[in-house]
Amino acid sequence: ADVRIRDADGWTALMKAANGGHLEVVKFLVACGAEVNARNNADWTALMKAAMEGHLALVHFLVQYGADIHIKNKEGETALMRAAWGGHLEVVKFLASKEGDIHAKDNRGWTALMKAAVGGHLDVVRFLVDLGANVNALNESGDTALTWAVEGLQIEGGKKKRCYKEVVAFLRAAEAV
Repeated sequence: ADVRIRDADGWTALMKAANGGHLEVVKFLVACGAEVNARNNADWTALMKAAMEGHLALVHFLVQYGADIHIKNKEGETALMRAAWGGHLEVVKFLASKEGDIHAKDNRGWTALMKAAVGGHLDVVRFLVDLGANVNALNESGDTALTWAVEGLQIEGGKKKRCYKEVVAFLRAAEAV
C-alpha cells in the first residue's frame, strides 16, 4: 500500500495517526516511508497535529525522524503555537528546547504567548514569559497577551467570554500593559 496517499483535504495516514495519538501506527508508517514533513491542503503537518493534541511521545518521535518544527501552516502557525493554544506545557517545553521560535507570529500577528493566554493556560504562559517571550508584543489588531487573558475569548465557543484572573495577575506582574 502507498503510505503517501492523500484524501481530498490532503491528509496522509501519518497525519491522521499523529492527530489521533497512535504512536505505534506512526512508527510503522515512518518505517514504511511516510514523509514526516508532508503538508495537507492547509499546510498542516503531522507534527502540528500531534503538538495541537498534546501527544508528547509522538512529537518526540517525529522530531527525531526529521520533522521540521519551523514549518508554518497557511495561518502562519507553528507546532509550538498550536501546542501553546492547546495548553500542552510539556510539548511547548520540548519544542522550545529544540529551538522552536517563541517569538514567531502567525499571519494575524499572534504569538504563542497570546495563544496560551486566550486559553487561560497559566503554566504555558509562565513558561513562555520565563523563557523571554515579549509580554507586550502586539498582534495586527493592537492586542497583547494581557488583552486576550482579560477577554478570555472563547474562539470556538462563540459568544461566551471569561477572564482568566491568574493569567492576568501573572502578566501584570511581568510588566504587561
